[in-house]
Amino acid sequence: MGAVQLISMIEQGAREDGTTDPASIVRAVLATWTDRLGTLEPLLERALASLPDTEARQRTSLLNIQAFVHLLHDDFDGARRIANGALSASHRTGAEMSTAYSETVLAFVDMVVARGTDLCTRLERLLGDLVASGGRYSTNSATVVAVLAEARFERGNFAVSLALLDEFMPLLLDGGYTELQIAVLRLRARLAHMDGDRALAQERLDNLQALGERRGLSRFAASAWLERARLALLAADIDGARRALECAEDSPIWRVPEFLGTFANDVETPMVGRVRLALVEADGAAALSLLAPLCDEALRRGRRRRGFTLRCLLAQAYWLDNARCEAIDTLADLIEEAGPLGLVALFVTDGWVLEPMLIALRQSRPTLEPAFLVRLQPMLDRGVAPDAADLVRQTIADVLSPREAEILHLVAAGLSNKEMARQLFRSETTVATHLRRIYQKLDARNRTQAVQAARRLGLKLDA
Repeated sequence: MGAVQLISMIEQGAREDGTTDPASIVRAVLATWTDRLGTLEPLLERALASLPDTEARQRTSLLNIQAFVHLLHDDFDGARRIANGALSASHRTGAEMSTAYSETVLAFVDMVVARGTDLCTRLERLLGDLVASGGRYSTNSATVVAVLAEARFERGNFAVSLALLDEFMPLLLDGGYTELQIAVLRLRARLAHMDGDRALAQERLDNLQALGERRGLSRFAASAWLERARLALLAADIDGARRALECAEDSPIWRVPEFLGTFANDVETPMVGRVRLALVEADGAAALSLLAPLCDEALRRGRRRRGFTLRCLLAQAYWLDNARCEAIDTLADLIEEAGPLGLVALFVTDGWVLEPMLIALRQSRPTLEPAFLVRLQPMLDRGVAPDAADLVRQTIADVLSPREAEILHLVAAGLSNKEMARQLFRSETTVATHLRRIYQKLDARNRTQAVQAARRLGLKLDA
């Protein structure tokens, strides 16, 4: 017997004195778990209106759902206020599950608005309390772990995120709710791809789609197709990315405004997929036309996390459209905001042409968040770096002059300064001057580092 049939039985047996309506409570909870976000708000209002104050635990559960609804509609202060109220009530009644969900909603809000520098500490403390009480492998712990893994990933703690997901994934797949299941399976796919395991990345996305099909939830499949499109772009499979993106766009969920306010799809939408496609096709003008309304909307809605990703993409669109001053200014402003928060992963996940931009940025603004940039640079190799030949050919030309590129070819071939001077009909002093400029532009200390940096930017070097 399904949940809907059980609710009908509850309705038939419910009291008729108007003091409570148990079926409405169950319907509100079921709507949350089955992703019927367009109908959730009226169901929730009816459930809260019918519930007496004496039913403290049920009211706390409904308040957590109400806080989530406020998040969907960008009322972040309201979401925090309601979730904090539910959290206080949970502490009074000793309801661990409600406590975990209240903290989860609060974490959703902090991450969506890119606030809360103590988020990871807070979640780790809660997880420690749950483990200490004997609930290490419980639904509550898994719920906290799901959000903590996402928060750690955003801050570049990839190994920690991976360890958390691998330990708790069975519980998350069995008992997690929609937002968290989408987030963790997509995140695990990203981590697998970053580690070079493309087969596992695709397997996790297949898991996500299959889970949605079993539960009848189309957002799972749509989210899986969006990430498949991103992975296809990493392999420079433009046609595959376009097909995957079209599959994602076919989902009816994008016509329901509430889905664009969720935590799991705050950033990952078909429009962002279209922007990525334009960037890998080196079509900066097309990317800019898509990004203008998206950036305005993110700013208007107060969704800073979404805005950070969009501004990262915007800077790269400017770069590809040869608006270099706007590109560097946009990137610098973004790093000034995201750097102190430690939000490094957005640059790794969507750093499609960031390598040459960072070189130009360090040259023009050497004092800009140096510690953050030092931490970011080695991470880029684990991120995107797509094999889009047209794109990388354009970017290397933006960094080195033709003469400097020629000298690097000779360096890669193993020629000494004297041998290069003889072959180029230049003095050794001139060759040495060129090499110093190359080192400065590529942020390299020696010949080996310069050759490695140039290859990362797409320069084809022999030897």
